[in-house]
Amino acid sequence: MAKQNDPQKRQCGACKLCCKTLAVVPLGKPTGEWCPLVCATGCSVYDERISNCRDFQCLWLLGYFRDEDRPDMTDVVMYEEHLTDEPNLVAVSEAYPGAAGRNPRVKEMIRDVLESGTSVVVRNRISVAKA
Repeated sequence: MAKQNDPQKRQCGACKLCCKTLAVVPLGKPTGEWCPLVCATGCSVYDERISNCRDFQCLWLLGYFRDEDRPDMTDVVMYEEHLTDEPNLVAVSEAYPGAAGRNPRVKEMIRDVLESGTSVVVRNRISVAKA
């Protein structure tokens, strides 16, 4: 899995899908529900947001995939989970159950990750499936 773009050029912009798909334990925010701090323009406490949110970077922000593969355009947030010192798992968090399977481009992105030798797990609020 190779980076396709310069991550310095990418910003979240209008995307705030991680604010829905990921749990934020310190805020008591469960997976699959919008963060109560999200507003129309993004995070209402952006400058003071907690480290969990400040430090998070999805693979798209890190320069992987095409520009048009931004999470809010694909309905999935893909990110590395570090179970050891080496990245060995890519999680795919769906905006809604089945989002990853309905989008041919997401299937292609998952296939690219798998072909790089990295494991993939698809998550939604209801279940987890390993690819």
